[in-house]
Amino acid sequence: MKDHRVLKEDGYYYWIIRINTGDAEKRGIKDEDLVRVFNDRGEVILADQVTERLPPGTVHSYESSADYDPIGVPGESPDRAGCINLVTPGRYISKNACGQAPNSCLVQIEKY
Repeated sequence: MKDHRVLKEDGYYYWIIRINTGDAEKRGIKDEDLVRVFNDRGEVILADQVTERLPPGTVHSYESSADYDPIGVPGESPDRAGCINLVTPGRYISKNACGQAPNSCLVQIEKY
């Protein structure tokens, strides 16, 4: 469970995103803080793991959680269940393949 979710004081298990140590320091983020990950497609509240295993400017989360638990109005508020696909593009691998290519996207991350 520790590799995928972190239990926080509010009793909720938050999905994990990893962030480079230097990037975390610049944003005032400490290990296991709640962070807001967002772009023009959506936003997700996650628990972070600060690590040297990622290059600066990069964040990483394993596969998206199958859960969706918006804090407020669905589609208009952040998700807190770890639905990373809210921030990934809906593009396909190629024009001849029906598989999605949500393996990377541009996001911003800040302390929640």
